[in-house]
Amino acid sequence: MQNEYPWYYYELKGLSDGSEVSLEQILVLNYKNELKAANDIHDEEEQNEQRRRINGKEEQRESPNEQLIAFGYLEQLAGNGFGANHHDFVFTYNGLYPKTSRIKNYLSRQLLNRLILTVENEQQLDQILKTQLTAYGFNLNVVRFRCSDGTPQKYILSYKIGPSNDNEKRNQCNINYILNEKQIESW
Repeated sequence: MQNEYPWYYYELKGLSDGSEVSLEQILVLNYKNELKAANDIHDEEEQNEQRRRINGKEEQRESPNEQLIAFGYLEQLAGNGFGANHHDFVFTYNGLYPKTSRIKNYLSRQLLNRLILTVENEQQLDQILKTQLTAYGFNLNVVRFRCSDGTPQKYILSYKIGPSNDNEKRNQCNINYILNEKQIESW
């Protein structure tokens, strides 16, 4: 993550500094579901959670110009659950959390969700979902309100993503378009 997406690493480091929670704990929290599946010891009792105040720090850092709005859990990257970006995409996610998952060379779902929020077009979205390996399956619903040429066009996409048996090079990806009658005629 630090080599491929340093801006997310620095954002997590900022969360760590602002919340006074160790960076290791923040990273573990953002890989929580993958780590749970990596062993058979589960701590399902999270009743002793502490509430913390997080003060964000705006620093000079390498970062793409991300313009998005997203739901976020405390001490995690925003983007888990639902979000939207300034390219007229709206995203919702549903995950499957198996007892075992593939861990080697995979991006956590938290980071993948956030990366998805940066897409500018459907081709870029397809590329990310097919090549950024995931440790376990999830569903991504996408609503698009306008195409890049400014043409109003509303449609819904439903992606089913999961690990592939293809030598860990690509994800399995099933894409469904949800169109109205008028859109079907012009499709």
